[in-house]
Amino acid sequence: MRHAFVRFGVLMNIVILGCFFSLSASPAYAQTLSSDILKQVGSAGDKAGYATSSTSTPAVFFASLITVLLSFVGVLFLVLLVYAGYVRLTSHGDEDRVKKSTKTLVAALLGLTIVLLAYGITRFIVPRVYNATTYDPKYDINNQAPNTTYQKSIDIKLF
Repeated sequence: MRHAFVRFGVLMNIVILGCFFSLSASPAYAQTLSSDILKQVGSAGDKAGYATSSTSTPAVFFASLITVLLSFVGVLFLVLLVYAGYVRLTSHGDEDRVKKSTKTLVAALLGLTIVLLAYGITRFIVPRVYNATTYDPKYDINNQAPNTTYQKSIDIKLF
């Protein structure tokens, strides 16, 4: 009886594998479709007024590089913050470990604050430097095209 179950199982595995390999999917020709779709999306982007070319200035490149580096450093300080909390929780009242975790916690919080400020400054200053040093008629507020709206900045005076 047991021998019959083993034969049945082997036979079913052969049938299932045979169906799996014989009923393969037909090619989808996705390569040609993707290029057609990209052309259509590019033309729609051009009509909408978005730049579809990947021309990048050095200012934009360095801004993205700084953003990526600051993100990695921020993750490092966040891991350091979690480590300091773990050391603090597992110290069991040991004064040396509490002092070590406190120093690490303060350093991680200070580093995370500096990274967040640097990230904010980078995200605020670099676009303004780019707009001040280059001219793009698409962003010219005085030369508005019909049916377009631009967000104008509001100056708030504190004193």
